[in-house]
Amino acid sequence: MARPIKDGVDYFPMDVHLDTKFDLIEAEFGLTGFAVVVKLYQEVYGRGYYCEWTSEVALLFGRKIGLGGNVVSEIVAAALRRGIFDRALYEKYRILTSAGIQKRYFEAVSRRRYVTVDRRFLLVDLGLYLKDAAIRWVHVGNNPENEDKNSQTKEEERKGEERKEDDARARAMKRVTEAYEASVGMMPRHVAEQAQVFLSKGLEPELIARAIGIAAENNVRKWSYAAAILRDCEHRGICTVREFDAENRRKRDESDSAGAAAARPAGGGGGLSLGVHF
Repeated sequence: MARPIKDGVDYFPMDVHLDTKFDLIEAEFGLTGFAVVVKLYQEVYGRGYYCEWTSEVALLFGRKIGLGGNVVSEIVAAALRRGIFDRALYEKYRILTSAGIQKRYFEAVSRRRYVTVDRRFLLVDLGLYLKDAAIRWVHVGNNPENEDKNSQTKEEERKGEERKEDDARARAMKRVTEAYEASVGMMPRHVAEQAQVFLSKGLEPELIARAIGIAAENNVRKWSYAAAILRDCEHRGICTVREFDAENRRKRDESDSAGAAAARPAGGGGGLSLGVHF
């Protein structure tokens, strides 16, 4: 059985010059109030970035530090009132935490392989702190310690899928670039960006290459000509060369039928076939 990953930290930083929130706590409760807040910080950081706070927890905490539960509860209420702990999360979930606590905690654990996080309690942007660590999201009602292997597997699968997507995008863009350089010349940056937009909308690289080829066949070696074809394809819901060719055949057949019908009254036979690149 794997050893549970530690969530808490062994130390936490504290500024030499604290803000007026702590001064007010000390003014109201003396050094006892200040000491209780520091002990509460130890309680929070020992568990992670928050700790549960109920009347029972307050009673046991007060006993541990040699104070009555009512005294501790009064100090906690004052700390919540003055913003030392986040009041909204306390009222909703009965926990003690704050944006400052979370900032310092996630900075401290940023080099860990995994960090357990309950998104309900977040007050900071994890992207600013956890750039390398994998996040084990807590699912309410589940024990995250039992999800180590699943989390690792899912993370590896996610990264694998991202690599596949990146490789596929690179291959698609390479095909378009080759087609452009063969028919027009060196691909400018703005053309590459527009081609990437068409690819992101689901148009296959072979269709973009076909549009570039049609422009060259018509001696209009400009991206704007190919882009006009692609925009029309997009408007018609055409994303592949097969769909493009099928639509051209349908239009040619319609044109041939119309030409044949127009020729019959005059006794002529065989209409004019129109090559269509819509």
